[in-house]
Order: sequence, then C-alpha cells, then structure tokens
Amino acid sequence: MKKLFILTLIATLSLFALTACDGLVPAEGEGEGEGEVVTEGVTVNIEDAIEVEGRTYLSRGEHEITVTFPSPVTGIVRGYITYCTGDYSKDKNGEGTEVVLFPNSDRTVWTGSGSFQDSASLCCASYLQITSGECNDEVCINMPVIVDSAPPYAVIEVCLDDCDCGGCALSFNSTTTQLTCSDTVNCGDDCSGLAGWSIALYEDYPYNECCEIPCEEPIDTCSGTACPIECTTECLTGGTYYAVVTLSDATGNEVSFGAEINIDPEDCNSIWLDSLDPNDCLDELWNSGFIICEKNTSCYPIPFEEDFTGVAEDDIPFGWSTTDIGLTNWKVKDFDSPLGNDPVMQFFYYPFFNGVSRLISPCIDATGCSNIELNFNHSADHYSLCSQGDYILKVQVSTDGGETWTDKGIFIPSSDIPPANITVDLSSYDGQIFNIAWVVDGNSECIQFWYIDDINIYED
Repeated sequence: MKKLFILTLIATLSLFALTACDGLVPAEGEGEGEGEVVTEGVTVNIEDAIEVEGRTYLSRGEHEITVTFPSPVTGIVRGYITYCTGDYSKDKNGEGTEVVLFPNSDRTVWTGSGSFQDSASLCCASYLQITSGECNDEVCINMPVIVDSAPPYAVIEVCLDDCDCGGCALSFNSTTTQLTCSDTVNCGDDCSGLAGWSIALYEDYPYNECCEIPCEEPIDTCSGTACPIECTTECLTGGTYYAVVTLSDATGNEVSFGAEINIDPEDCNSIWLDSLDPNDCLDELWNSGFIICEKNTSCYPIPFEEDFTGVAEDDIPFGWSTTDIGLTNWKVKDFDSPLGNDPVMQFFYYPFFNGVSRLISPCIDATGCSNIELNFNHSADHYSLCSQGDYILKVQVSTDGGETWTDKGIFIPSSDIPPANITVDLSSYDGQIFNIAWVVDGNSECIQFWYIDDINIYED
C-alpha cells in the first residue's frame, strides 16, 4: 500500500553569475522542447528535464543549465533557482547560493550546474530565473520546473495457476484497494508519473556475489510502461524462486524490491513469501511490496523460522500482525539490544496503557507433524517500582484465526528478565493449523520493553 510521507528538507535558491548592460526583454518563456524554454531568441535548457502534459519535470539534485543567446553577451548573466514550494502531486493539485555559469569563446552559450531540491513536499515547484545585463536585475525569463523526489510505488499480488504443460505459472498483478466511494490503484507515481516497470524471476538468489547488477540470469522477465502491472511466467516445476520488481518514473527515480517465493508445483495451491534483504541493493518496503492473492493464501509449514533479518526498522514481518494500543506497540528494532546486535521484535510501553497487546505470528501448518515445539530468545526491562504480578508476559495459541486464545507459557517477572532461551511444548497442536501470540497482559506500566528474537517452530 502506498504510504504518505512528510519530508522536510532545506531547499536552496541558486544564483548563477555570468557579465552586460544589454538586458533581455522581460517575458515568460514557453517550452519549446523537453527541459527547454525560448524567449526573444534566448534558449534555456536544463539537463535531463522532461515534459509531461505541458509541465517540465526533473529529478532532485544537480542538473547542468545551458543559456544560449543569439549574440554575444558582454555583461553578466544571472540565474536563480527559487525555493521549491507547493505540492504538485497528482492527488493534489529570494535569496540563494551562487552557482557560476561560464561562457563559451564568443560568449553566446553560458553553462553551469545548479541544485534543484525538494522542500515541503516530494513534488514541489521552482522557477529557474534568468537575467542579463550588469545594469538590469529584472527577471526576463521565468522557467517553471517541478522537482520530483517522489519514488514510484506498487503493491504486487502474486497468484499461482495450473499449467496445461505441467507445473505451475506465477502471475504478478498490481492491486486495487476498495474504498467506500472509490477504488485506489496501488501502482504509479504521484509526481512525474510511472515511466516503466520490470519483473525478473530467478532460480538462484541473484545477489550472492554482486549487488549493483544481479549475478544470475533471469529465467523469465516481463516489462511495461504504465499501470496496471500484469505479468505471467512460463510453466514452473521447481519449488523456490526469486522475484525482483523495478519501477522507474519519468525523471529517473527508481525503486527495486524483491521476494523469495516458495511454491508447491504438485497441486499449485500454496505460496509462501519472504522479503529479500534490502541491504542487497534493494529498497525497504516502505512504499512497495508483495501480497499473496486470496485463492493461494496458505499457512507456513513446519519447520518455521523468523529472526527478523531484512525487515525494515519500525515495521513488522510479512504475514505478522499486532494489537497495538495507542503508542504502545510492537516494532522491529535493529540496534544493540540485550539479545545482541541484530534485529529484534521489541514491545514498547507508553505510559498509562492498561490492557492486552499481542504480537501475532502468521498461521502455522502442522499438518502431518508430531511433537511440535516453539523455541525463542527473549529479554525484558522492568520498572523498579512494580512488584511481582503487576504484569504478565505470555505465549498463547489460537486455532480459530485469533478469535480465542489459550495460554501455553506464562512469565511473571518481578525484575528485569536477562537474556534467556525459551522452549514451549506445542504437541497438543500436532496436525493442526494455528497462530502463536506473544502477549503483554495486565498493568503494563510495569514493563518498559520486551525483546523477542530467533523464533523457531519444529518437530522434536
């Protein structure tokens, strides 16, 4: 699902110093080409700028600016990039630092580099202002540009279908969220617009030895230039594949994200997804990701492992859920916790919370399994003013999708819990499908943090 962001960055207003008493006729230029404006024979061009529906867009950062005059300039040519203001996203409708422009040999072409930066929004607008003549400070060209810092986004639904030739085919489709009055398409770019997308499918992990360019050759690819995203693979007979989605907008902003996809090629009705590590030259899934289509929604088989590696900071793993209350919550934290310098799931207490807060696993399929055990590491920080029984930490199990919960492990600490490894007997759920929850229950003013890591569910 696309998320909205408020990004506050310091915007710059750039001054181009170029030298002449021969001023230009003040007028606003009309675009004559991509990233170009012509006024009274003077052409202003911004490198890599593009025109979309009559507006000029460019990416945030440095761009070369070229001003061409019909005759030599003997004075100074000045340029300014004004502060970037406003929000020109598709769902919404002074002074500065000096940048020098240098003339060519006959002083008709002046070039330099200026920085275009976003300000209060990821899709704001600046003017490139050009003046000429050491005696004339009047702005004679105002070239409006929209600075695009908004990355493209998509949520991709993954489905599994039977193949006439044997095996299964994977299909990837951008999703739509149904709202009360209208639908929201989870694909696009809110500034310059989506310019292209591609999906590459690999049999082997593509970033084992290199990063910027995948080491492996894809076994299947598809691409397009606009939403919706629709892609179906050839017949697949293996069990594990790796998909990488790349999205780019019209100004060159790019996002890549990926998933390990495990399928059952025999009956073509089960998919499991794990996000690829964003450290491998991919982007954290703060604006993009995968979901499994409803007809293929399935539970994770045993053995099941989760160590929170690759999960974005302040997020939760795919398939997990929480019953957060207010500012009291469960989030992944990557720091030097009591359990070590690795990602952990952290419960954070906010004052004046009383109630039950759960961290809930995806459903676990123990069909055909026996002597199931849960093992995990944990630690907790306790408020010194609290006494034993003021709060309770529990492990619970539900076999009805979270409607009812049964206690399977209870911890009633009277002080901090040092790092410990916990094993919980789940053999009473052999052969069943269930969810597990880590629960803070009671007066949680007495607990500050609870850390969970290295979760394993297996047959003993």
